[in-house]
Amino acid sequence: METILKFPVNETFKKIIAHSKAAVKHEPNFEQRCDRQYVKDGVRGNKDYYDDSELDYTKIPAGFWLVKDEGVYIMSNGTPRMTGENVVYAEGYGKDAEYVIVHEAVGGDDFCIFLPLSWMRQALIKTSKIMTIKFTKKNLELVL
Repeated sequence: METILKFPVNETFKKIIAHSKAAVKHEPNFEQRCDRQYVKDGVRGNKDYYDDSELDYTKIPAGFWLVKDEGVYIMSNGTPRMTGENVVYAEGYGKDAEYVIVHEAVGGDDFCIFLPLSWMRQALIKTSKIMTIKFTKKNLELVL
């Protein structure tokens, strides 16, 4: 499975960059909650998952999430979260997209994948119109 996801570089896209960049703290996704590098100093032991009281939110890097639930979209990982409809949907995979279409494109399970803020900045500088991500079962790639 290989899917090309295209996200319009619009005003909301620019707001997501600004929000993530300006946020003092950033929310972790599930993978980051399982990564010891984001744990507060002094927390002992290795675990499979760390809860809010064990995480140091200032260690979570600025970035954005690629999310699949009702459609496929990107959003800031900055906290506090942006209010309103501050997400950018992939073209053809909006919140009203048919489940079968989204399922065939990126799989059936919901996900939240952290991506570095540099991807959005590169898309803004290099393309100015569309951020393209190649999505496969094994990896993601920014296409410039």
